[in-house]
Amino acid sequence: MGATFQTTKEIDYAEDTIRFPREMSFVFAPDDASGNTFARDARMLYPFVVQGDLTCGRVAEILGTDRLTVMDFYESSGLPWLAYGAQDLQKDINTLRELHGRR
Repeated sequence: MGATFQTTKEIDYAEDTIRFPREMSFVFAPDDASGNTFARDARMLYPFVVQGDLTCGRVAEILGTDRLTVMDFYESSGLPWLAYGAQDLQKDINTLRELHGRR
């Protein structure tokens, strides 16, 4: 298996071939007859959002859409996309304090 690489819109893409059991082919099938793969690809990237490796914004870049479309998809699919902890809250509070102090 040799990967090939392509750069488009400042994103480096790698392409490789994988083997999987035939009964798992539904996992990789397009979303509909038109060949749309947004839902499939968004679901495949979802575990990386949960782990904090990718943001919804980065997933949107990879999928060629906007962050709100990705967030709406995850929400309508019942997939929580927001991993917002105490450290994130503290960063936002600090940012707001800095911005307020600049006025």
